[in-house]
Amino acid sequence: MQLLRSIGFFHGNILLFCVTTGAGIFVSPKGVLKYSSLNIAVSLSIWAACAVLTIISALSLAELGTTFPRSGAPYYFLKRSLGSSVAFLSLWIKFFIYPLGIATQSLIISTYIIQPFYTRCPAPELPKKCLALAILWSLGLLNTRGVLTVAWFQTISVLMKITILCFISLTGIVLLGTGKKENVAKFENSFDAELPGASQIAEALLQGLFAYSGTSILINIAGEIKNPGENIPKALITVLPMVAVVYILVNISYLAVLTPQEIISADAVAVTWMDKVRLPFIFGSIAISLFLILTPMIHSPKVEYIYGFIFIFSGLLGYRLHVHLNQRSVCFDKITCYLQLLFNVSPPEDQDEGISTGKKHLEEIFL
Repeated sequence: MQLLRSIGFFHGNILLFCVTTGAGIFVSPKGVLKYSSLNIAVSLSIWAACAVLTIISALSLAELGTTFPRSGAPYYFLKRSLGSSVAFLSLWIKFFIYPLGIATQSLIISTYIIQPFYTRCPAPELPKKCLALAILWSLGLLNTRGVLTVAWFQTISVLMKITILCFISLTGIVLLGTGKKENVAKFENSFDAELPGASQIAEALLQGLFAYSGTSILINIAGEIKNPGENIPKALITVLPMVAVVYILVNISYLAVLTPQEIISADAVAVTWMDKVRLPFIFGSIAISLFLILTPMIHSPKVEYIYGFIFIFSGLLGYRLHVHLNQRSVCFDKITCYLQLLFNVSPPEDQDEGISTGKKHLEEIFL
């Protein structure tokens, strides 16, 4: 029995990009900035250093995948070079580390899914854990269908991630390009801020490297990659520099919108960033609505559209008469009170005023 080599260069790139750009980019900026003593220049330098270290480490591991093109190449290499006891110890560590990492990323994903529903407070723990468990079960069932099925799923996931990360990056570039003082001021004289110590830099590097975790995925599945001697190095050289550029642009965008204090105090940095930005979505929604409304009217005008305009302007006429000119009608007041009593709706903001006003209207209606 032998595993099929069904993953080519394209799916290898997709798989590497998807696994590398996990949930880390949405949580690591907080830790990197914290251990960089809130120094923006140092934090961006840490991200660049993490990119260089990741590429060096990945290319070193790629030699294992090309020399021993089989699944679990690191274990095979350790067993042949240092003995079975060292290889077993490596598996023993990964046996606990990998599930912990997957569980952490699942919790991060569930936090980002749930947090928008709790804009003014942290999301409760129980829904986050239940959703994270559901994500784990779904991924487990998906992996039973084979690596090629997972690769197609990763393709869809990569498109979603690229869309989100490119949107964040381009928004930051636009905000900095406009030259607004509050956006650019954070980057001026950034090297004059407090510098972190050696231990803090080490902690910041560990936080940044967490966002790059997963680069060994192609080496671990080398036995299922077509022509691994060529495709593994090409995929690493193609994908990792692109991921590094995206990560740095995303962090610049975070810093262009949020203050360092807001970043380190946020449970979900991207959600907080989105709360401070919302406008591109508004303009996009308006543009789509105008397109859907005006395009049929211009290309295929119909008499029904005139009726629609008459209906809309009749509402404006009623507003002008009854609200703006304060020409109130007793009939409409009675209808409103009847409907409020029937459906128990529209409570007033001022309860005391509402009770007195409601009693007055009820007396007018029934007396």
